[in-house]
Amino acid sequence: MLYDLLREHRDIIKEYSVKKFRVVGDSKELVISMVFIDDSFLHARDYIFHGRERKYSFHWQDRNRSSTKN
Repeated sequence: MLYDLLREHRDIIKEYSVKKFRVVGDSKELVISMVFIDDSFLHARDYIFHGRERKYSFHWQDRNRSSTKN
């Protein structure tokens, strides 16, 4: 699913890096970083516990590494 999103939005993503991908039983952990064409960054963590409960976080920074407020 993540790779489908990366492929779908490849025109705005300059580069990405999978920092961690781990599967333990039916639990999964994914940590990625992306750089967009405007040089802003997105750091994302996604966890699925026991195949049901999901927790995630996203942190976006502009090209100066300042956090954006929404």
